[in-house]
Amino acid sequence: MEGKEEIILNTALDLFLSKGYDNTNIKDIINITGGSYTTIYKNFKNKNQLFLKAIQKGANERVKKLTKIVLDNFELELEDFLEKFAKEYFNFFYSDYNVDFLRLVVSRSYYDKSLQLLINKSDRAVVIKELAKYFEQKINKNILDEINSLELAMLYCSMIRANTAFDVLANVKLEKPNKKEIESSIKTKNKFFLRAIGYKM
Repeated sequence: MEGKEEIILNTALDLFLSKGYDNTNIKDIINITGGSYTTIYKNFKNKNQLFLKAIQKGANERVKKLTKIVLDNFELELEDFLEKFAKEYFNFFYSDYNVDFLRLVVSRSYYDKSLQLLINKSDRAVVIKELAKYFEQKINKNILDEINSLELAMLYCSMIRANTAFDVLANVKLEKPNKKEIESSIKTKNKFFLRAIGYKM
C-alpha cells in the first residue's frame, strides 16, 4: 500500500482513535489529507470499509510492536527474558495508543463481530506464537509435555495483564500503577511462573 491510500488510512485511524467511530466523518479526513470525496470513495466503498481497513492496519502495526518485544530479547536466558519482556509488554498493553485501539475495537464489535476475532487471531497467531517458540527453546521439555507451549504463552501474557485488564476494555478511567508497583507486580508474577514450571532460580 503506497501513497494516498496509506495517508488516508493513517489519518483515518488517528481520527477514529481520538474521536471514535460516530464522531469521525469523511469530511474530517479530507480536511487533513486534502483531495475530495471522490478520492476517498475511489479507494473505499464507504466509511465502514475505511474503518475496517484502518483497524486492520492498526492491528498489523500493533502485532509488529508486540512481536518485536519477543524477538529483541530472544537470546536472553529465561529469567532475564521474562523481566524484560514483561515490562515492555505491560507498558505497551497499557499505553494510551493500545488502550484507545482496544476500546475502539470493543465498542464496534457489537456491530461487526469480525473485529474482536481480528484482534484475537493476530495476538494468538503471531505474538503468542513467537513467545511459545521462545519457551520451547528455554523450558524443560517435561513441562511442555504436560502443557502446550501456546497455552503456556497465553497464560503468561494473561498473568502480566491481570488486575486491570478489564479496565482497558471497559470504558472506565484507567488507573495506571506507578513504576515501582509495576516492577513489584512483575517480579512476583515471574517468580510464581518460574516456580510453576519447575525452573531452578
